[in-house]
Amino acid sequence: MLSGTTIHEVHRLLRTAFQYAVEWGILVKSPVPVDSPKKSIQERAIWDANEMWAALASMEDPILHLAVHLTLVGALREGEVAGLTPEDLDFEGADGTGTFRINKCMQRVQKVSLAKTGKGCILQEFEDKREGSTTTLVLKKTKTASSNRTIFMTAVLKEELKRWLKRLEMDEAVDPERYRNSGMLLRLPNGLAVEPILARSSSSGRTSTRSSLALCFTVCGIPVPPIN
Repeated sequence: MLSGTTIHEVHRLLRTAFQYAVEWGILVKSPVPVDSPKKSIQERAIWDANEMWAALASMEDPILHLAVHLTLVGALREGEVAGLTPEDLDFEGADGTGTFRINKCMQRVQKVSLAKTGKGCILQEFEDKREGSTTTLVLKKTKTASSNRTIFMTAVLKEELKRWLKRLEMDEAVDPERYRNSGMLLRLPNGLAVEPILARSSSSGRTSTRSSLALCFTVCGIPVPPIN
């Protein structure tokens, strides 16, 4: 069954097409009713603070925990979370409160499309060892200037971020020669970037984590962009 919003969009498209047909003399009158169906409004269940803390407490995987924590504090999209770098953090910002900047996002794109559109908005293209892959992981500028924003840290998030940066240093110290520093905030133990779909499934198999960032986004009323 189609939603009211979908029917509204189909009606708008058909009405425009038949209006052109009338203007071009193909039809005498448009068969599409003037009044369009109303859009349906989907109500979202929003977590309260206690539910958010309970969800975070259930997440054992440190990458998933930090990613969801950042998402809840900043209402971020998946690509924005994965696109953060240590340089985006300012622990002294806002008079010591701490802030982090959103000015880029991570996305997996088709190599053919990238070749056609060019790399003007691409900040970094990550190495992909998957033989025969038709896609590539990129870090790119946000689509609009309004997407760039500065977000205040909470005291708890600030401490978690500090612990995470120390963990990244420890990971690199284990085997510096084999460590592949991607430069991203969210990294695997070997230094490679964590792309959005990996952040979703990094704790797959653990029902306590729900094994998905997408669920947290949906429940919190945060839009989830498609994975390309």
